[in-house]
Amino acid sequence: MGQQAGDTIIAPGLPNIQVFTGSGTWNKPDGVRAVLVEVVGGGGGSGGVAATGASQVSASAGGGGGGYSRKLIQASALGATETVTVGAGGTGGAAGANNGTAGGTSSFGSHCSATGGSLSGGVAAQATEGPLSTGGAGGTGSGGDLNIAGSRGATGHAFYGAVARAAGGPSQ
Repeated sequence: MGQQAGDTIIAPGLPNIQVFTGSGTWNKPDGVRAVLVEVVGGGGGSGGVAATGASQVSASAGGGGGGYSRKLIQASALGATETVTVGAGGTGGAAGANNGTAGGTSSFGSHCSATGGSLSGGVAAQATEGPLSTGGAGGTGSGGDLNIAGSRGATGHAFYGAVARAAGGPSQ
C-alpha cells in the first residue's frame, strides 16, 4: 500500500516529514519554527501516433518534465492550515495522431508552485524519416528560494523498419 496524501514519515534527525501524493490540507504542527517545502509539477503527456502503412513512419516526442520549487518558510508566515495541490501527470495521446495533455500545477498554499510540463503533439504517418516531432516544454517553478525548470521532452525520431525511443523529460 502506497503513501496517502499527508502521510507523516518519522526519520532520525527529521522528526516530521509529510509527503503528499495527492492534493490535501497541511496542518501546522505545534512548536514548528519553519518548514522546508518542495513541489514538483506533473510531467506532460506524449502525443499519440497514427498507424503506418508501407513506406511510412511515425513517432511522437515526449512531454515536458514538471517544474520544481523549494522554499524555507518561517512559521510566522504560515497559516494554521495550508492547501496542498499535487498536479497530475499528463496523459498520452490516443493512437491516430492525437495530442497528449499537459501536466498539472503543484503548489503549497500561495507560498510556492511549479507548473506542469507541456504536452507533445500527435504525429500523422509520414513518408519522411528522422525527427518528426519536438518534445513538450518543461514547466517552471515560482515563489521559491530555488526554482528550476523541467526538461524539454525528447524529440520523436523515426526510421524505416524501426522507431527510435522517445521519452519525456525528467521532472527536476
